[in-house]
Amino acid sequence: MRFHLRAAAQRLLFPNGILAVLGLWLVLTYGQRYEQSVGLFAAGLLTLAGFLAARAGSLRAFLAMLALAGGFVFLRFGPHEPSLDRCAAALLACDLGVLLLLDDTFFDWEVVMWWAGVLAAQWAIFTGAAYWAPGLIQPLASTMFSLGPLGQLGLIAGVFLAALLIHLGRFVYSPDPVGAGLVWVLVVLSQGQSHLAAVQGCIALAALMVGISATEHSHWIAYHDELTRLPGRRAFNQALAKAGTRYSVAVMDVDHFKNFNDSFGHDAGDQVLRMVAGHLAQVGGGGTAYRCGGEEFSVFFPGIPLAKAAAAVEEMRRAIERDVFVVSGPARSQRQRAERRTSSRRIRPGSPVETAVTVSIGVAEATPRTNSPEEVVKAADKGLYAAKRAGRNRVVVWPGPAAREARPKSKVLAKARTTSA
Repeated sequence: MRFHLRAAAQRLLFPNGILAVLGLWLVLTYGQRYEQSVGLFAAGLLTLAGFLAARAGSLRAFLAMLALAGGFVFLRFGPHEPSLDRCAAALLACDLGVLLLLDDTFFDWEVVMWWAGVLAAQWAIFTGAAYWAPGLIQPLASTMFSLGPLGQLGLIAGVFLAALLIHLGRFVYSPDPVGAGLVWVLVVLSQGQSHLAAVQGCIALAALMVGISATEHSHWIAYHDELTRLPGRRAFNQALAKAGTRYSVAVMDVDHFKNFNDSFGHDAGDQVLRMVAGHLAQVGGGGTAYRCGGEEFSVFFPGIPLAKAAAAVEEMRRAIERDVFVVSGPARSQRQRAERRTSSRRIRPGSPVETAVTVSIGVAEATPRTNSPEEVVKAADKGLYAAKRAGRNRVVVWPGPAAREARPKSKVLAKARTTSA
């Protein structure tokens, strides 16, 4: 969990966090002097960022650009009345809040058209009310709520605060580049509604951050596995290429995974991979986990000796073994008809089944004889095959005749090992 929060904080602060701080300083300092030019610059950035989001296949980023474009058009060509502009900025924050309901698993033009229609209707109604019935909107900008000893909170500020906290909560739960970008977009827009003379510059900055987030999203897809959200084989190969001369590698395989798929179906198999990946993401010892394909995972330990790496993956193996996995039985039996009549193993279709998931792991380190990444990975593979031959659900360190099963050093782990045996 500590590693997860550290990675989330790093993704949140870089690059959009740094860009937001520097950009806000520039916009609030110089944006008011060149308002006309800033407006044209914002229109260009909105168009460019929209193309980047579509090219990167990020649905949330593209919908965010449409929302920003709708708000920009009103703020640029609307009545330019401060209370109305502040309400328009709050409406834009609500639009961005709705994007929490969407995921970036695929780009759907039908959703884009639906969202564009909703935004067009929303801003048409808001613009009409702003020109012909402004008295319905203007009081909202001055509405205040008492927070007791904490003072008062305005409705507009409350809308931004709620949207920001919700987006931040989602990002902490599931960090992703677009989520980080939208958090900072809300921060920037909240400053824009407080400094209306620089609001178009804030929208330009927000468009730039969404464009960067979409580019990061494309990079993330290239280097990560979509199912488990772990770094993929390309990222693993890149890490090995920069490994240096001292490192360890662990190669891991889910035991009997094919039989599990045959018994419970591929959806249940995907759940198993996600569960195992959740444990791998928290591996200790300075390791980073990767999914290299199918049910095979790897853990890279830069600068870590073999004994420490083996202890870290042994602890992780035990955590996976202790984790109870409950899955629904198959919708219909996957066995052959003759096997159904003779086998004593009965699984009622659709009934929940409690089962254990185990893994076999091979570990190797860089040595003068096996210094290249390919040789180290091959040595770890040999350890993995040795673990399978020895009965699975164990960690085996390699090389060659010195191969031995990893043993926990602490008395607590040793006792747990004896008990489980």
